[in-house]
Amino acid sequence: MMDKTQSSKDVQKPERTTVFWHSNQLVVTHHSLLDMSEGKQPIIESLQLEALSSKLQTLSRLQLEPFIRRDVPHPYRLEDDDGDERHRRHQYDDDEGHRHSEQEASSSIKNSLQSSIGKYFFPHPSGEGTLVVSFFHIRGDATTFSSIGSTDGTPTAVKLINGQLAQFNPSGPSRLLAASPNWLNGGTGNDPNYVTVGCPASPPIPANDPCPSGNWHIILPEKLPEAILNATGDGVQVFVLDTLPQQQQIFDAVVASGNSNPLLVDIAESVALNYQVLSDVLDVPGPNQPATGNDIYGRLVGFPMSDHGLFIAGIIRDLAPGANVECIRVLNDYAVGDTAMLLNAFAYIQNRLSDINPVTGEPGDLLNTPVVINMSLTATLPEEALSQWGFTDQTVAPARMALLLPMQALAARGVVFTASSGNGSGPRDQVTNPPGERLQPRYPAAFAYPLPGVEGEPGLAAMIPVGAVNGEGLAASYSNYPGELGIGAYGGELPRAVTGAPSATTGTSAQLPIDSILGVYTAPF
Repeated sequence: MMDKTQSSKDVQKPERTTVFWHSNQLVVTHHSLLDMSEGKQPIIESLQLEALSSKLQTLSRLQLEPFIRRDVPHPYRLEDDDGDERHRRHQYDDDEGHRHSEQEASSSIKNSLQSSIGKYFFPHPSGEGTLVVSFFHIRGDATTFSSIGSTDGTPTAVKLINGQLAQFNPSGPSRLLAASPNWLNGGTGNDPNYVTVGCPASPPIPANDPCPSGNWHIILPEKLPEAILNATGDGVQVFVLDTLPQQQQIFDAVVASGNSNPLLVDIAESVALNYQVLSDVLDVPGPNQPATGNDIYGRLVGFPMSDHGLFIAGIIRDLAPGANVECIRVLNDYAVGDTAMLLNAFAYIQNRLSDINPVTGEPGDLLNTPVVINMSLTATLPEEALSQWGFTDQTVAPARMALLLPMQALAARGVVFTASSGNGSGPRDQVTNPPGERLQPRYPAAFAYPLPGVEGEPGLAAMIPVGAVNGEGLAASYSNYPGELGIGAYGGELPRAVTGAPSATTGTSAQLPIDSILGVYTAPF
């Protein structure tokens, strides 16, 4: 069942400034000639990160500081339930950081840039050496930020490095490939006044007609090839990178249902639930917690949607009951994540596909197993918004490499990706699409096509972009075009409000009938 109305509870402030990345964070991607078998520390040393930081400071006065443990995800622990304690620790860490003098900071940075925290390792797609993606904070004093005309040093650092790669590539066993922002995945920045696009087209809506058997099934069109109609997914491992509620919430929902929802019971018993506690900036409860989500009128207001990933997993379990499904939490409860959270999941999957898993020292348990990674999320700037943010195809292309190259490494292992083309189209959207035109696919789905601004980049053949169709089999009004390499899957149509638009935070109800998939929902209502 789904809540009948969109409540004002936990709805965030509407009409905020649109952002697409974390301010004052930098991602750099290197190709080290050292093989992954050499170990993390020798590979990190080969990157010459101190030289990179020194050159950036010389050219811009911006400094790099390493990610620390509160910036990266980790498996759930009991102490993570204390959101207030995490918030206090976050504030304490920030205060301590401000107390450091520049001299103390520069001394500690030289050593800590070598930390493995916030660094992700993949076999290079060429088969030679290691691909390393590293995350950093950007620091500078008031004079520095005044000189660049912004309190956010990310665009300056990204454009400076990508525009002068030769200056940032000293001779040695590694090569700097590109710099990029830490892109947000369909959510807001770490300020309550900022929001980005890329989220479900509408809030959860109640299912008023319970199925007598307690279990609806998706019926595929008979005209599909017999191989698809008869497929069960046997032997396939599917990863759902999305939101995920804590296990207790799922088990409580099973008990509350009296076992009357077989799909929910199946998920609780059969789906692996990999609940990751995300970075503090994404996960610490409070007024500044990033949020996304369109209300029934299409306005970005933000609402809890921890069940979104379970909803997707339920569809997969229904269509491919023989597949092994694992949900990995890469988005917070308000459906916001970033590049670091995605790469952490990619690295986890890569390790399990490896000849020798570097974590366990044993052969990867997924070695030679067919793997599908589903990402019902979007990231990086839409093509249609480049000029608004001072980018062109040529200048933004390198900034997308931190996502593309690890995906190419996984594709080399046989991984297939499916990703949403995005829900940004239609007349309701006033952020990236005022005229109401149908947009092209968002990234990462758009990686299926040649990357604009990069000569000879053929596109990621392992990517399947997915758009939405409504109950009449037509393109849903909100769905971006998945392109000729993509597919359309049933996603339903936008709901219609019962009354005229009230305040975005007062809540509203939808008119019946509703054109939508019936799915799993476990949150209290």
